[in-house]
Amino acid sequence: MRLPSRRGAAAGTAELRPLGVFFASLQRVSARLDAAMTARRQRRHLLALDDRMLSDIGISRADAHREAHRPFLDLPVLDRPRFGR
Repeated sequence: MRLPSRRGAAAGTAELRPLGVFFASLQRVSARLDAAMTARRQRRHLLALDDRMLSDIGISRADAHREAHRPFLDLPVLDRPRFGR
């Protein structure tokens, strides 16, 4: 009895690897865009707050305006590894 060749299986895996890398990249881009859209929505909501509400969270009207008008993809980096932890 002859065992199936591994050559065919390895070739199939090699062909799928670039596709997996593509989908992983696509997933990262999608997550980044989702985060950017969420940040944009939150920044725009800051403009709707009155001065009393802004002072409750410790920012001024100028701070809210500056934050709301940041570039679309200007996001905080929260997943960066922190040293000393």
